[in-house]
Amino acid sequence: MRTLWLLCLLAMPALGQWQLKGQGRFEYLFWDIYDARYYTGPEAQALSLHYLRDIKGQDIVKQTAKEWRHLGLYRQPWLDWFAEYCPDVKKGDTLRLEVTRSESRFYLNGELLASNADPDFGPAFLAIWLSPKTRAPELRLALLGKED
Repeated sequence: MRTLWLLCLLAMPALGQWQLKGQGRFEYLFWDIYDARYYTGPEAQALSLHYLRDIKGQDIVKQTAKEWRHLGLYRQPWLDWFAEYCPDVKKGDTLRLEVTRSESRFYLNGELLASNADPDFGPAFLAIWLSPKTRAPELRLALLGKED
């Protein structure tokens, strides 16, 4: 019992760091692809994608390039970096990006995959979902906690 109490106390600061801003599901045609959650924290933000199907990492990278081009944010060094670390995901996996002013960190199922010190990378990655020019405007509104 004492160990459980100690674990709860240790976890409390981490739980309080993030506030869920909004959530939604991304669907393509008739497939459910992932459930997304957007969090904000003190001088930080995070996007969590819980995958509902298996997707190859190379397909995630290709779609990221396509979205960055659409938004006018494409940079080859960013894509090369992302391609190096983007994993294949299985149904049930969660990819999470945490962005601060100084770096971005990618996690797979809670384990750190990589960090990027370019302060512009994280905001550009989040723009895929949060930009007013996103290709998924309904998901954007849901992530931002807004009504249609």
